[in-house]
Amino acid sequence: MVRFLALVALCAPVLAADPPKKAGPIGYELKFADGTTVQATIADASVVVATKYGKLTVPLADVKRIEFGFRYPDGMQAKVDAVVGDFGSKEFAAREKACKDILTFGEFALPAVKRAMRSDSPEVVRRAKEAHDKIAKTLTAEVLELREYDVLHTADGPIRGTIETTGFKARTKYFGETTLNLADLRDLRPVGVAARDEFALDADKHAKQRWAAWHDTGLNVTERTTLDISVSGKIDQWPQSPGQYMAGPGGSTGFVAGPGGGGPVVPGGPFQGGGGGQYKSGAVYGKVGESGTPFLIAEAYKGKPTGKGKLYVIIAPSHWGNENCTGEFTVKLKAGE
Repeated sequence: MVRFLALVALCAPVLAADPPKKAGPIGYELKFADGTTVQATIADASVVVATKYGKLTVPLADVKRIEFGFRYPDGMQAKVDAVVGDFGSKEFAAREKACKDILTFGEFALPAVKRAMRSDSPEVVRRAKEAHDKIAKTLTAEVLELREYDVLHTADGPIRGTIETTGFKARTKYFGETTLNLADLRDLRPVGVAARDEFALDADKHAKQRWAAWHDTGLNVTERTTLDISVSGKIDQWPQSPGQYMAGPGGSTGFVAGPGGGGPVVPGGPFQGGGGGQYKSGAVYGKVGESGTPFLIAEAYKGKPTGKGKLYVIIAPSHWGNENCTGEFTVKLKAGE
């Protein structure tokens, strides 16, 4: 009898324990190519990402953000490649026709045109550059800088590659069950996660002239929001002479030091007429809202920025007018109220 009671006592905690609860669906905020945003739950538990090191299966629950890269609509790539292939045709009429036809594809022509600009044929390069310049005039800076790969931000760091599925099965409040085409998406992030993030600020994409390529952190700032941002890393503002004109998060170093340290102070930029008309070349800046006044982040920023809206960050452009900076900064972002 004693042995039976002991056995019952031993098993009681197991018998009384509640069964493990299934995690509920995660809500996501999705940004589309036309700028609209939608909140949805996604049925897919994971995604397969093709990287240069092989395929990875990544649970969506581990993903803090996805930045979607360029994608062709079905059947489009073969048509574009065929037209660009005629840039090198032996027939003059075919080359002329190709230069006109390629413009009809708009942004979908850019990857093939950029590849053609690296051709060994001067004729192909000339025609590709002319086509690129004409198409670029019709597109926004965001579209022009769209990567040809996806970036998945996880707690263990970013994963760069191509998500192999063409769409996500999702449910939205107003449209019910639907399939979201990845070619139409630009950004995905969980709703209601802690306001902490770590991401790479790529100089090739975010150090463009005219302050044209701000990075959307996805963080909504209110009048109560306090930011704690730290930035590390180096970028090369003139990679044509590697290592000669480097910049840290505080700006260019190694030649002309501006006030406050960290690089030359340059006239112009978004500060013109309102913030002194100067900025530090190569430094990291932030702004709140699309029309907000930029503020210097440099290596670290702690405080309450002015304004309400999304937080954006950028690398101040090279004061030599260079569009081809390389390298990246690592940005660690915390927010509280």
